[in-house]
Amino acid sequence: MGVTKQAASKLVDSMVGANYLRDVDADDARARLVTLSPRGRRLLSAVEEIYRELEAEWAQAIGSARVEALRDDLVRVLEARHGGLPSVRPAVAR
Repeated sequence: MGVTKQAASKLVDSMVGANYLRDVDADDARARLVTLSPRGRRLLSAVEEIYRELEAEWAQAIGSARVEALRDDLVRVLEARHGGLPSVRPAVAR
């Protein structure tokens, strides 16, 4: 995430408090396994719909081929900067 452990912990705490995440296992105080709550899944779904709508608008303005080229360029930038694409999908709870 590119932040300190303390900042990540505070972010997770606030997301659990807002009911976007839920704790799955609290056996080890050094690590927390969390997963999306139903509210978090609904939010993620809404965000993905907004992205689809934005891309459709962009495609109308500049064409689908240019939107795809833009996506490819951005992927290359991320891969060059980070050595790969960061994971943005939540892991499935055990």
